[in-house]
Amino acid sequence: DIGGGIDQQQGGVSVSAPFGVTTVSAFYRMIDNDVLVDSLDYYGVGVAYDLGGGAAFKAGIVDKDGDTLADAGVTFSF
Repeated sequence: DIGGGIDQQQGGVSVSAPFGVTTVSAFYRMIDNDVLVDSLDYYGVGVAYDLGGGAAFKAGIVDKDGDTLADAGVTFSF
């Protein structure tokens, strides 16, 4: 119960596996409450490639209840 008399259920799962300097990840999430007509479903995949020296290239794509979103970039860890 999230308050205001709204009954909500949600759940999700994610997995990640390293393959050398590359890590592949995937996830699924579901949200359902008595206000929504249908449940919301989210799922996606991502990849991280270690560039060395604390830098990594990361990219992902997700389906957010019918809308496809993607991102990519370089991260730095010092």
